[in-house]
Amino acid sequence: MARSTEILVEGDVITDPTLPAAAGWFTDPWEPDRVRFFDGLKWTDQVAAASTAASGYPLGQRILFLREQAASADGDASCVLLDVHGAPLGAVSSRVRLPLAIGRDTRTIEFDVVNPAGRLLLTVARSGGRRDQRITIGDAGGHEVGRLSQTGSYWRRVRLGRLSMRLESSDRPLAQTTFHLDPTGGRGLAPQHVYDTVGAAIATVTPLHPAVTGPQQLLAYRLDCPQAVSNPLPTLLSAVLIARYLYDRLEYRGGWLDQAAYWVSRPSWHQ
Repeated sequence: MARSTEILVEGDVITDPTLPAAAGWFTDPWEPDRVRFFDGLKWTDQVAAASTAASGYPLGQRILFLREQAASADGDASCVLLDVHGAPLGAVSSRVRLPLAIGRDTRTIEFDVVNPAGRLLLTVARSGGRRDQRITIGDAGGHEVGRLSQTGSYWRRVRLGRLSMRLESSDRPLAQTTFHLDPTGGRGLAPQHVYDTVGAAIATVTPLHPAVTGPQQLLAYRLDCPQAVSNPLPTLLSAVLIARYLYDRLEYRGGWLDQAAYWVSRPSWHQ
């Protein structure tokens, strides 16, 4: 049941009759075009852009597509986000070139997500090392919305080709997922499910067959969300989609020397 309270803002008392009764993300009482986290007792300073998550779906879409764009140089990474009708909803671009060999697991990689007008919606940054991978999601104002944190061991990733991560916000676990890492492409088309804290599937990322443009294979994915979820999960699900693309692109082994090194220490499911 909603509660009523008086909130002091810049010297003025504001009566808010719809103060939430439980913790979660809700429309910001001071700026309705964004959402703010309520910790169960008070409003916090954690905010996010409402336009990216307020509908309960990533970018307001039950079905969201990500398609890689042709790169002008090795390591360039850019994608377009599309709705089910093929209309552009936004663009994803890396601030730096992706590492081709050294630094695949350790280099910090940041993406900007902008709307068709070029307005920044989100930032998605991969950081950490081989044992503590993190994907941090920020809003347009630079505030952290949430993150994906590695939960599985490094050796599980090496031997089984799986990277398990927890979706969380304010140190609260919200969901979990497992990335399937396969440089050969043999298992890369396996769907990736996202489960909430009780084990129910809330989203599925399905890789599509890559498009071939000259020497490049352009990756593509479909994100399905069967039902609306509470904030900030819609934004975190968008990050899962982008992270799937990032990890697949980083795992790609292009040169013969790179491929040979991979087969020397290939995961157990290739032996």
